[in-house]
Amino acid sequence: MSEIIVKVYKDIIKFFKNGKKKVTFTQLLPAQDKESKVFTFVPLLHLSNERRIDLHQKEHFGEIEIELLKRRNMKPAKA
Repeated sequence: MSEIIVKVYKDIIKFFKNGKKKVTFTQLLPAQDKESKVFTFVPLLHLSNERRIDLHQKEHFGEIEIELLKRRNMKPAKA
């Protein structure tokens, strides 16, 4: 699982390095199938718990916006 978390985090960083102001959950999806959604969403929850990103959703079932938080010397959260 940790490899998937690292991959999703790198994908998020890539979007911001390319000048994007915001990244959405849908933009991170490699495909629209259920498996891709799960293997993208669960790492987002871990990254949010580790305070590496913030997740914002304005309405139920609406798009999830991802905000990259400033990197600090932080310890990963224990599962």
